[in-house]
Formats: sequence, structure tokens, C-alpha cells
Amino acid sequence: MKYFLWISCILISSFSPRAQNLIGVWRGNRTQASGGCFPYYSMELHIYAMKENSFSGNAYSYYDKDRYTKMNFSGSYNARDHQITITENSVLNYNIPSNCIPCIKTYLLKLSSNGNDFLDGEWSGRELGTDNECPPGQVHLTKSTKPVFPVEVYQNDSLVILQRALNLVARDKEMV
Repeated sequence: MKYFLWISCILISSFSPRAQNLIGVWRGNRTQASGGCFPYYSMELHIYAMKENSFSGNAYSYYDKDRYTKMNFSGSYNARDHQITITENSVLNYNIPSNCIPCIKTYLLKLSSNGNDFLDGEWSGRELGTDNECPPGQVHLTKSTKPVFPVEVYQNDSLVILQRALNLVARDKEMV
């Protein structure tokens, strides 16, 4: 009887969906329908933290390294259908032409793999500071090891408070 229960548990757990580790850099492109600042953007997602099926990070949309937006986002992953929803929460930095307005976006993506991991889907959004819709578009990203923008070390608020309380002093010697 114990053997039967043990085998049953293993079989059931092997068919249940599990969280995918999305942490890392995802690079590719994003299009925008007519009326946007540019019809085609390069794009980079930096996913820093993931707990169960929720994650957070920064999104970079850029025409080139000098014309970009950097947004903070949070997201969720549905392991059953491999659907990902990403919602940009705030603008961290931007350098775009004066006639352009940053767009706060929501992405609806699907995770797929054929040896490499891909995120494909669409996005929609609203202009920063208004209720005007941005012309929507498509997204295609691939997991990458080479970011265009620097990868930041993620620290939550409690870690920052702890570091301040420790009164850390810079090292005088190099570690080997």
C-alpha cells in the first residue's frame, strides 16, 4: 500500500505545472503601430527576482543606446498555459526625442522553447501622465547572456535598511 501511494504521488507531481525560472536577460524587438515615436524598437527585459510565479525587473525599450526608456515592472507566469503578463509600474529613466512620450505598457506573452527560450506576444499601453492610449504592437524576445544595458543587482527594501544599519566601511585590501 505504501508503495502504491508513493508511486501515485510521484506520478501526480510529475504532471503538475511548475514555475519556470525566468530570471535573466531577454533581448529582442518590439513593434509599434502607426502614430508611435518609432515603428520598431530593440527591447531588453532584466528579470531580477522571482518568487513562485511572480517576478520583477526592469524593461528597456530603445532605438539606440542614446534613445531609450527604462521602466520598472512586475509580472506573473501561468505554468499551465505558459502565459506571461508583465505590467510596467514606473518610469525609472528616459532619453527620447521631445516629441515622444514614454508609454506605460502591459505585455501579454507566451513562453515557448525549441532549444532556446522565447517570449512572443503583444503589448498595449497608455502615455505617461495622460489617459491616452499608445499605438500597440508585437514583442519577440529570446533569453540572452549578453545585455546591452548594465545588469543591476536587485536589493529589496529590507536588505537596503539592513545595510544602512550595519554602517559598512569600504575595504582597504583586495580579496583574492
